Amino acid sequence: GDDGTLKVWDLRRRGTVASVPAHSRLITQIRFAHDVPGQNGEFVTTSSFDGTVKVWSTRDWRMLSMLQGHEGKVMGVDVISGAEG
Repeated sequence: GDDGTLKVWDLRRRGTVASVPAHSRLITQIRFAHDVPGQNGEFVTTSSFDGTVKVWSTRDWRMLSMLQGHEGKVMGVDVISGAEG
């Protein structure tokens, strides 16, 4: 969201499953990933105006990794599952 919170919804129950304080600024994109090499399960990646990309576990919504180093806003993120190299 624009407050930096990652909200996960259950559409069948019409309610929030998780609300994670993910970033310090606006979240620009969210992507789901399956079968990431070296990991088990499903993951969510988020990008933000705060200049970071973060990887989250869908099991417990804890942050697994943070990619830093951008000089400005990160407008999007993409995930390539099963790639080598």
